[in-house]
Amino acid sequence: MQKKLVVMIPAFNEQETIEEVVKGIPKKVIGFSKVEVLVVDDGSTDKTLENARKAKADKIVKHVKNKGLGNAFRTGLDNALRMGADIIVNIDADGQFNPKDIERLCAPVLEGKADMATCSRFALKEFQPKMPLSKKIGNWLFTKAISVAAGKKFTDTQCGFRAYSRETALRMTLFGKFTYTQEVFMDLANKGFDIVEVPCKLAREQRKGKSKIVKNWFDYGLKAMLIIARSLRDYKPLAFFGSIWGIIFAIG
Repeated sequence: MQKKLVVMIPAFNEQETIEEVVKGIPKKVIGFSKVEVLVVDDGSTDKTLENARKAKADKIVKHVKNKGLGNAFRTGLDNALRMGADIIVNIDADGQFNPKDIERLCAPVLEGKADMATCSRFALKEFQPKMPLSKKIGNWLFTKAISVAAGKKFTDTQCGFRAYSRETALRMTLFGKFTYTQEVFMDLANKGFDIVEVPCKLAREQRKGKSKIVKNWFDYGLKAMLIIARSLRDYKPLAFFGSIWGIIFAIG
């Protein structure tokens, strides 16, 4: 049976790397008869759009203004489904991840062993990236919180390099504007979808300087925790409200 893979790349002001990333997507991936590249330009003010066209992405969707990564992700899913994708891979536009890993990432989904396969930067010690201690602790805390809330142990819930089956993409219910990484885990895990982690090594370390997505790490952490809390409220209300009453009782 012929299957189609759509690789979507949300991008915001990534003129320096978008062309390289688009051109790096393999034209042939085992298990697929067709591979197409979709770029979602989230209101970039640089040459991201121009360079994506130069790289000959199969489809480019542009937001008139910046709407946030969460919205760009949903736009990508919607368009990938319209393109007839059987499996959708999401990869960052900054070149952190190796497109050659797409085949390994898709394998569990193709084989019916997973509904979502996600890259884990921390599953293997030799693959762990260099990052500031504060960020490493933040990643660990979020991953721990989501593992507890989702009822399954994970090693990396912040990575956006993932593969989704068509049915999984159709069943997602997402609301976050500024991100999607934590919300997807909570949504799918609590709906009973199978999630597996695939160890991946970064192709390059994150660039130094300010993140294009995270303007304030404290604000990011607060919003991400609110997403986790809302998901816990919606999917496990007894645990959510029980925790609140427990805190009130302890304080009082």
